[in-house]
Amino acid sequence: MKILLVPCLMILAVTARLNGQTEEPRLIVLISIDQLPYSFLTRFEPFFGEGGFRRLLRHGAVFTEARFDYASTFTGPGHATIGSGTYPHQHGIVGNGWHDTATARNVYCVEDSSVQQIGGEGDGRSPRLLSVTTLSDELRTSSGFRSRVLSVAQKDRSAILLGGKHANAAYWVSDSLFVSSTYYMNRLPDWAAAFNASGVATGFFGAWWEKTLPPTAFVSMDMDDAPYEGNVHGLGRTFPHRITGNDTTSVTANYFSALWHSPFLNEWMMAFIRTALDQEQLGSGAATDMLCIGLSANDAVGHTFGPESHEIVEMTVHTDRLLADFFSFLDERIGLDRCIIALTSDHGIPPIPESILAQNDGRKAGRADRTVIGGLCEGYLDRTYSHPDVSLPWLARVVDGNIYLNRRSLERMGISPESATQTLSDSLRGSDLIAAVMTRDGNWSREDWITGKLRNSFNEERSGDILYALAPYFIDYAGPGTDHGQPYDYDTHVPVILMGAGVVPGSYDSKASPADLAPTIATILGIPFPEGRDGRVLKEALR
Repeated sequence: MKILLVPCLMILAVTARLNGQTEEPRLIVLISIDQLPYSFLTRFEPFFGEGGFRRLLRHGAVFTEARFDYASTFTGPGHATIGSGTYPHQHGIVGNGWHDTATARNVYCVEDSSVQQIGGEGDGRSPRLLSVTTLSDELRTSSGFRSRVLSVAQKDRSAILLGGKHANAAYWVSDSLFVSSTYYMNRLPDWAAAFNASGVATGFFGAWWEKTLPPTAFVSMDMDDAPYEGNVHGLGRTFPHRITGNDTTSVTANYFSALWHSPFLNEWMMAFIRTALDQEQLGSGAATDMLCIGLSANDAVGHTFGPESHEIVEMTVHTDRLLADFFSFLDERIGLDRCIIALTSDHGIPPIPESILAQNDGRKAGRADRTVIGGLCEGYLDRTYSHPDVSLPWLARVVDGNIYLNRRSLERMGISPESATQTLSDSLRGSDLIAAVMTRDGNWSREDWITGKLRNSFNEERSGDILYALAPYFIDYAGPGTDHGQPYDYDTHVPVILMGAGVVPGSYDSKASPADLAPTIATILGIPFPEGRDGRVLKEALR
């Protein structure tokens, strides 16, 4: 298939250039704004300027019905899907972490003990656990490695999974520093080390995050001092928020935690990206280059204050201004007409459960974190089987919608994993906290759209014995604040926007997914698709 596919893609790419695209793009810019539901773009659009989100909405191909088609809507799976065009059942990133039954240990999605962090202290990180190639990998290999790929995000898993296996460099944030690992390089470039030494990160100490929007921006939002919002790192629940951390007199590690919950983190990161673009001269080489960007401060603000907060409005509008500045920078350095811009998000966000209950409109909502679900499972199994050794728990781990049985306990008591799995799945289906359950052997609680999303989340090697989806408006988080990770619209419906060479602007209501970006951009460039793609080519938006 791939032998036939490459010539077809090349014909499509040549046709696109004959229809108005005079030369191949110089730079692909893939932007993932962590925790950005599509609704934020329409709801807050009146407060955007002309050069950021509104520029994309008016001059890009906007897919209004784009959704992730899997259940485990977490950061790791989201960025692996965006980068590869495949879902967790293929790319293998089933959550931010999972349990390895063979070694009885917990695994982080980008861990790698064979490499070391450079530029700061921390564990080694790499894309070795990603089971497929990404768009950037195909770009690099198809160009004979002349194309350069740079990936930058505040989270290591975002930078690494967007950048793929063959990125020239990936950078992420560790406290006050941008760091990388020996998977990519032996030491930080001089420009990156100089940026870290410049003091930009500590320059926000004592800054006030204040409201900039008129009162009309908050009319449809919740109160500014909702008791179910988070109050972390000395920020308080109401504007203005002073960025110091818990120590107001000196910079401590807690200051950097506070910085993560403010728009200043994104400012710091965009300054690093502009420096990187200038120093590495992306977009000026012999082949198309690629820049991957992951903005994570939006996620921290959404988790803490919720999607109905005053903070999330200000955060989204501040991001709009940063994008406008960055697009102007790109236009000056490279020319936006010589770039392809893709914007999406790794997941959305549900309302804070207590905010739903406060409306008293009959909807059920609540918190069912992994401790609660684990306790339910332990209780079900205790009541079904005798448990002579209470020092051995029934479960090895509950994480990111996966339940892993403790094989050692089951073996000690002579109970088969299949029997315990059936007992748990039958019991969980009767719980008001659970909407759907599937088991490793393909036993589905029901055949509907949730089941399909659970299937796409299941990976034979890494998923649990049982996968589950919580009931609507229930979250796997003890609180306060909120959390994502479920198959519903509030977690799956995100922006998918393309703008630039070869793209027909417009609003498209056809079914789409962030997984479609990789194959669509590959088609524009005339390069092979990443391995085993699930996404489709958004051909209705191509010239």
